[in-house]
Amino acid sequence: MPIIQYTKGCFRTLVSMESEPHGRLAGWGFGLRSRGIWLVLVAAIPAVLVVVFSSLDRRDQDSKNILRQQAQLEAGVKTNYERQFANAQNALAPLSVIFGLVSQTDLSAAKSPACDSFMSDMLRSNPGYLNLILAGPTGEVICSARPVAELDFAKRSFFQSALLNKTMSVSGFRSDDTNRWIDLAVPVSNSGGATFAIVVATLDLKSFDAIGGSLQLPNRSTIEITNRSGVILSSWPNPDSNAGQTDPKAPLDPAADGSDETGKERSDSGEKQLYATSYLRTPDGTVVARLKMTTPESVAFSAANNALRRDLVLLAGAGILTLMGAWWLSGRFLLQPMVKLMAATERIADGDLGARVGPNYASSEFGVLGRTFDRMARTVEEQTVRIRQANRDFPAQWDPKLGIHVT
Repeated sequence: MPIIQYTKGCFRTLVSMESEPHGRLAGWGFGLRSRGIWLVLVAAIPAVLVVVFSSLDRRDQDSKNILRQQAQLEAGVKTNYERQFANAQNALAPLSVIFGLVSQTDLSAAKSPACDSFMSDMLRSNPGYLNLILAGPTGEVICSARPVAELDFAKRSFFQSALLNKTMSVSGFRSDDTNRWIDLAVPVSNSGGATFAIVVATLDLKSFDAIGGSLQLPNRSTIEITNRSGVILSSWPNPDSNAGQTDPKAPLDPAADGSDETGKERSDSGEKQLYATSYLRTPDGTVVARLKMTTPESVAFSAANNALRRDLVLLAGAGILTLMGAWWLSGRFLLQPMVKLMAATERIADGDLGARVGPNYASSEFGVLGRTFDRMARTVEEQTVRIRQANRDFPAQWDPKLGIHVT
């Protein structure tokens, strides 16, 4: 009988460790089927990492492409804007020489309908301006393309700057009920280099708006031009709503060298965005305004984010199908043979020594295990039968000296 008790103990230990479907190990995911599922999940980790890192690499490339695109667009916009300044410098500076109406010694002699008419012709050939005005060094208006109210240019800093420095000077933002503009003051010099008059060209800022609207910008991108004081001269896509407002973050540092730059920042609403900044200069290189283009990261990375979501959905779908297949296959080829083996061990542990796994054995290692188990069970059963037969043939007698039953 001791061999039967020992065999029962071995079988019960095996059952308690592996065969209880709701045992402690199975409950923590350490059953055979659960281990197989865990292996499938672990095998899927490299695929997830590949998808994530591919998305990060694409986001990085998209960021570089957007910044490159912004820089290219800004270069085109900057060229258009600076061309306005250059046109004023090149077309208006030799004004006195062209029409020969301005006396370098007596500007008052130029006050005539002919001068006004010539200025009107000049204005029609330069549609980006609202008015052209010829003023003397003391600020008095000599003639103009369009009638103007009495103006005293002498008190305006941009006029004095052009007069003293003999270079183009730009005024601050100005507007009325219908127009927005800045004034460009271009000095007119005689053959000796002395400035004897100033041409004031009123630059229509709506021409700036038209340039911004002609660009193929990414969705929700913006363009903003601010002068050195931080006043918004022009913006896109909402020029009329922002023009004339002061951006507290926009004033230019007087020590700044005006170098172009690109990078990332947060908008006033806290949204992450990519930006590119350029600086507008007069023909002599003076920085007069800043051009800034922004694109939200959500737009810049929309393609990469959509691709990541698509890949993760496809990966999740493939993972679910793989887990379902692994669950079914583990039940069919792993769990069912194990259940048969566990059932046989339970019966033997309960004293049924005739329990067997076969005769139908699996073609896998479980089949080999089942045959070996059945051979062991037959051996145990045969030994148990012989022991019982021996006990019947030779009944045990009590030996008072030894204190045990002997045969």
